[in-house]
Amino acid sequence: DLALRDVDRSSSLCASVVTGDALLHLDSNNHAVFDLNYHLILVVKYRRKVMTGPVLGAFREMADRISESFGIRIKECNGEEDHVHLLLRARPNVDMSRYINSLKAASSRNLKNLYPGIRKKLWREALWSGSYCLITVGGAPLEVVQQYIESQGEGQKGAADADRLSHPLLS
Repeated sequence: DLALRDVDRSSSLCASVVTGDALLHLDSNNHAVFDLNYHLILVVKYRRKVMTGPVLGAFREMADRISESFGIRIKECNGEEDHVHLLLRARPNVDMSRYINSLKAASSRNLKNLYPGIRKKLWREALWSGSYCLITVGGAPLEVVQQYIESQGEGQKGAADADRLSHPLLS
């Protein structure tokens, strides 16, 4: 029951996979169809409590501009006073470590200029911790994908088995 519909090529969503009531939007380029989502967590150096409401709002605006230049879309951005969470959608050719380093450097510099009080709460110049957490998210749980891959080749036994083995993201 899988149907692939072509959507307007000029849009960033060029394909939609329809299964029952679910609709999975896939991005594409000339050679691939993909859906890459990431959860990024940035922590303020020494967990200093500097990401107040206005600072977080300014960070989101900066992050939107920087992300756009890398071809990344921020689906969600929020946080607490000592860290931020971003839900990102990217293309396969994006160098995520380069993007994150650019985001951290530019936002650190600009936020400290906009809100000079931040400098007083930091021990040196760094706003962000040197590390970050980047996790891929979405789709089926890892165990389901693993079982699907393990079951490949078993479908050779017959058409009934092939119908039973459907892709975990589309079932």
